[in-house]
Parts: sequence; structure tokens; C-alpha cells
Amino acid sequence: AVKVPAQFAATDGDAVREVRERAAYLDLVVGSLLEGEGPERRLTAELRGLLRRCPRPLLVVRRGPMGMQRPLLAYDAGSRADEALFALAYAAVKRGLEPVVLTVADRARGASPLDRARAYLDRFGVKATYVSAHGPVVPSIQETVAAQGCDAVFMGSYKFNRWLEDVVGGILEQVLLDGEVPVLVT
Repeated sequence: AVKVPAQFAATDGDAVREVRERAAYLDLVVGSLLEGEGPERRLTAELRGLLRRCPRPLLVVRRGPMGMQRPLLAYDAGSRADEALFALAYAAVKRGLEPVVLTVADRARGASPLDRARAYLDRFGVKATYVSAHGPVVPSIQETVAAQGCDAVFMGSYKFNRWLEDVVGGILEQVLLDGEVPVLVT
């Protein structure tokens, strides 16, 4: 058991607003904000609100013990993914972790996001496993988590316009709904 200082607060008001206001004084917001089980699992309205407006990284946890010895970074070199890369680098340096960095290419690109992630992590002496996959993103993340023995996922928040994400769903939402490991969203 690790002793971590924490505070508990309850509110009868707007939970998202309360968390956002308090988050300004925190390093990390932690929550288990999923409803249902299996195919009936869905994001709560509070989680959707925090994913869109939380000013700090949000760790969405599952039931049971939580480890973070072998995190996976889902990386596409976007600005939100760069925030997740920063968080991963910090955790890896502080805890001596050997993370996995995954890029899923859906079409040919210029410079590889993996090269960019490798250059950044190398500056801090972080040893990582780099994986490039092709095809649908969510199954690639799930397969890599299983194959590499990952116990957490780091990723950026929504990539596209909010209304588009609401209409068609998104990678983040599917990872949260379908995955079984904690997800750190930046």
C-alpha cells in the first residue's frame, strides 16, 4: 500500500463544474465514470463533460487493483497526443517504466510519429518499445495492450470537432468503453 495524500468532496450541484474548479489546484483527476457492463457499458454524462473540459489529465479507472508498470501510449503526433507523450515521459522517468508507444497508420504519411516520440523519450533516457500498426485504431490499441502486457493507456482527448465526435463516437470513447485497463486522458 502506498500512502497518497487525498481529499474527498461531495456536491449536490453541477459535478463537472465543481471538479473543473478544483482541478486548477491538482495534478491529476481520477474517476470511474462508466455505467453498465459489457456491451451495455456507456460513458456517464459527467465523464463526457470532464473529457471535454477538464483542465488536468483525467485518469479513468476500472474496478479492481490498478497497476501502471507497462503503460501504452497511443500516439498520432497531434497536439493532444503530445500532451500524453509528456505525461508518459514524466511517469516513465519518475517510476522507471518501460512504456510501449503505438502509432496506427491509416494511410501513408511523411515522417513517422514513432520517430518523433522516440526522439523525445530518448532525451530523457526512457527506454520504450515502439510498435507501428495498420488498420482500425481501436482494435490495434487493444491488440497491442494484450500482446505487450500493458496495464494502462495514455492518450490525448478528442481529436475532431466536438459535434462530430458526438455523432460518430470516437477512438477515445471506444477505448474507454471497450478496454479493461485504466486510461489516462490528457
